[in-house]
Amino acid sequence: MVGVKHLRPFDDKVFDAGFVYISAYDIWVDPNHAAALAARVPTNVRSKLDDEQRRSLILGRTGRDWPLHETVSAIDRRDECTPDRWIPRHPHLIRLSGRHPFNCETPLQDLVQKGFITPTSLHFVRNHGAVPNLSWDTHMLSVTGLVDKPTRFTMADLVTKFDQVTVSATLVCVGNRRKEQNLVKKTKGFSWGASAVGTGKWTGVRLRDLLQKCYAHSYQAGARHVHLNGMEREVPLGKMGCYGTSVPLCSANNAANDIIIAYKHNGKVLTPDHGYPVRVIIPGGIGARMIKWLSEIVVSSTETDNWYHLNDNKILPAGVDEERADKEGFWLNPDFAINELSIQSIITSPAHGELVQIAASPSTTYTVKGYAYSGGGRKVITVELSLDGGNTWLISRITRGEEPSEYGKHWCWVFWEVQVPLMSLFAAVELRCRAVDSSNNAQPENLLWNVTGMMSNSHFRVKLQLKADRANQVALHCEHPTKNGAESGGWMERESLSLQGIKAVATVNVQFDLAMLTSLRFAAPHKAIPIKKLSNHARPFSQEEEAEAEGPMLGPATPP
Repeated sequence: MVGVKHLRPFDDKVFDAGFVYISAYDIWVDPNHAAALAARVPTNVRSKLDDEQRRSLILGRTGRDWPLHETVSAIDRRDECTPDRWIPRHPHLIRLSGRHPFNCETPLQDLVQKGFITPTSLHFVRNHGAVPNLSWDTHMLSVTGLVDKPTRFTMADLVTKFDQVTVSATLVCVGNRRKEQNLVKKTKGFSWGASAVGTGKWTGVRLRDLLQKCYAHSYQAGARHVHLNGMEREVPLGKMGCYGTSVPLCSANNAANDIIIAYKHNGKVLTPDHGYPVRVIIPGGIGARMIKWLSEIVVSSTETDNWYHLNDNKILPAGVDEERADKEGFWLNPDFAINELSIQSIITSPAHGELVQIAASPSTTYTVKGYAYSGGGRKVITVELSLDGGNTWLISRITRGEEPSEYGKHWCWVFWEVQVPLMSLFAAVELRCRAVDSSNNAQPENLLWNVTGMMSNSHFRVKLQLKADRANQVALHCEHPTKNGAESGGWMERESLSLQGIKAVATVNVQFDLAMLTSLRFAAPHKAIPIKKLSNHARPFSQEEEAEAEGPMLGPATPP
């Protein structure tokens, strides 16, 4: 715990005097009133703070950053019979792997509505086992191996003996959008939707500063890799149940990479699901390399032999299934390891299941929105939208929430939007987006299946169909490829069911004259268009037109 001793974890509010807020995991003081702390904090609270904690761990901030946390205090009933029964979790998080271990993503609309910085309690979580119940006061981080001065650091050491740095970075699970791959062919992993992503402000010490403090050996002296290990008995596989990875020493020592050993997230100490009390942050890298509950750093001449480093987080050739990978030793080939994120873009608006109403004015537009990111600090330079299957593209307007680092690196996602004439939207059968980064990496048009289901980043496609809303009026129904986790829905799921011989809802594909739609709207500008009236103006697609379609439209989804 930071600043408060002997308090039960997750006491939501111990003391609040308007300008002082103390909880079991943080202290916040309005900087304009910091001098009044001794006079206004009750004796029973003040006695829990020592001088060093008061000097170093009281955070002088305005109250404006508290929306970045959305504090939760209730224990989810699903956790009551698990080892994680002591951890409060946000009820909106979508669970992907049952009760335990805890793996979740944020509903896509909740994620983007929160803005550039993702509230801590709504940030996606990837856990391989039970969350270690650790103490700030007793946790130690050791730096050993090829160093002249092996050292064990307390959390107080990390806070007081090193420069504190804050890096804004987007974290992404490498399985983001895996559900799309699982609908083509089952992969090794569970089904992430399109929101295994979150952006935060991470505060801690530079990894290279720790290595320099311990006099790590140079490349010329034989040092090549830095091993990063979590707590023992955290995970079911590997030596001592430890989840670990390694990064090249040259990457760890490169100031441009901004690799930090973090103890704060969005201005407050880490929460247990995000690595309390200390974790690794590697901006631009995949989430799997950012070890939580960090306990050990080892400088070595060789790459780590940790089971999870060797047997996971790799992209194998498309024709290699799990059996062949095991038999022919593909897992042990370091060439297939994933380290940096790939270019990615997603459509968030229209939302899945959204019904877009036809408008009275032909000049009315609809704003298509989404997010995009890339890895390795590469800048997202364009995001484009197509309404005609990729034949032509509209260039979006990109909104950036960060300035590049002093080395020109871009560590965070961007938001993008395109204004589309509503009548053009009604004429389309599909929306698709693609992004390009500063190294001219572009999203592939089609899904590229691999046995781990990782780095899924094909064009994101939203299917569009005319259908009736609840008032039996014509509207444009929008359908994403999948829904989050185990939730059923999405055009890829419908098409997958069809390929399996499961009958989908029958529908007749028809097309409409846009001039007719406009005239109907002008005839009754304040009324919706009944489906019955619209059907009088519809004609079926010809066989040639059906043949040009990219895939079967298997029928409308159930209205929300």
